[in-house]
Amino acid sequence: MGVVVFIWILFGIAAGLVGSSRGGNGCLYFLAGFLLGPIGLITAFFEGKRCPRCQKKISNNAMVCPYCSYEFKSEN
Repeated sequence: MGVVVFIWILFGIAAGLVGSSRGGNGCLYFLAGFLLGPIGLITAFFEGKRCPRCQKKISNNAMVCPYCSYEFKSEN
């Protein structure tokens, strides 16, 4: 039983790290990874926005696409 809980905690940590590195809420993704396991981890990989030029997923906080150098307009 303890091993199963440990594995689900690892899924939570991994989902939190992936989600926060992509600009999402790390605590929310930790909770999703802990409760949903591998499904929560997979959903963390879909966090982010698409670049309109190269169509790759990037962080929500990105101002410039790291792949094609497209500059996003400031939302003021």
